[in-house]
Amino acid sequence: MVIGKALNKFIADDGFVTCGNIAYCMLLAIFPFLLFLAGLTALITGDANAQTAIDYLFSIAPENIVKPIANEINNIIATNNSGLLIISLGLTFWTGLTAVESVRGGLNRAYNVVENRSYWLRLLQDIGFIVIGIVSIVFLGILILFAPNIVTLLHDYFPTFADLIIQFDIWSYPLGILLLIIILFTTHAILPNQRPSLSKLLPGVIFSVFIWLIMAEIFTIYLEDFSRYATIYGSLGGIIATMVFIYISAAIFMFGSEVNQSLS
Repeated sequence: MVIGKALNKFIADDGFVTCGNIAYCMLLAIFPFLLFLAGLTALITGDANAQTAIDYLFSIAPENIVKPIANEINNIIATNNSGLLIISLGLTFWTGLTAVESVRGGLNRAYNVVENRSYWLRLLQDIGFIVIGIVSIVFLGILILFAPNIVTLLHDYFPTFADLIIQFDIWSYPLGILLLIIILFTTHAILPNQRPSLSKLLPGVIFSVFIWLIMAEIFTIYLEDFSRYATIYGSLGGIIATMVFIYISAAIFMFGSEVNQSLS
């Protein structure tokens, strides 16, 4: 059975240890990364629009996980501190490079490949990965901000599709899922030291996205009684919940790579 084979290999590859490392690195990287994205969007389009973009980017994750982060980012944006934008950019690259390398190491183990590329080549890949991620998300955020104007324009020129165009808001969730699929495909295709065909990556990516969506819903229900986290961890409850969520997400992502390897 593919799932059983993938699970055995996941355990043999120290998948849980790898996911713990990824979760820690991602937790360090995610706040400066989002802070820089929000600050850049605010600089381009204004504070109110930046808040709208943040709310959308967090729309498919559990509310109790992302709300504290979003609130803090919005508070920092309101200060209009341009120096903070530069600092957050530096922290984004410093912590982001470590996070990307952690993911790379996990994927190499999952796909049974040895990393023999030079340090400088991997560094350039990591930087490119972060830059493309920043540009893509900023572009998506700006596109979302101008969506109402686009909808109005399409409504005027294509009245036949008026009902579909007016319901633009219902596209946000599928668009978020599509973005997630693209990110996973890119990660599987670029980071490990191999170049498999996209068709070989498809099963693991689809599996990861499907399981992650189910997990996110279950985790949301579990966190409805968020007071339990606050009671046990106090003011660190939000951070602990975020780390647990990232850890489970990393496990699902890495398990998807094991599924691909088991099928190959």
